[in-house]
Amino acid sequence: MANQFVRVYRAASATEAHLLKGLLEQHGVRVRVLGDGLASAVGELPADVVQVDVEVPPGFVQLARELIEEYEQGARGPINVGNWICPDCQEHNPYSFDFCWHCRRFRTG
Repeated sequence: MANQFVRVYRAASATEAHLLKGLLEQHGVRVRVLGDGLASAVGELPADVVQVDVEVPPGFVQLARELIEEYEQGARGPINVGNWICPDCQEHNPYSFDFCWHCRRFRTG
């Protein structure tokens, strides 16, 4: 099936899902995010219903999982290792991002 996608990650929030979407797309992976519209129902729905799925085409599952594993390892490690801080909004961004995921300002230097 041409439109088949496989879940590779269940994010705790729409923000995290879209951060991963950007990371995967930078590596040429098509991504579909499902459930991000439920974020407005937080408090009215059970927490496990509000989780957001990140899906990719079957041929990209291994690459996506490797990239997500690197992301998770970085998230558990020191926040400044390999990251840069946006001078406008002070958000931490992965080194591979050329612009801030939060405010879209391009990285300088």
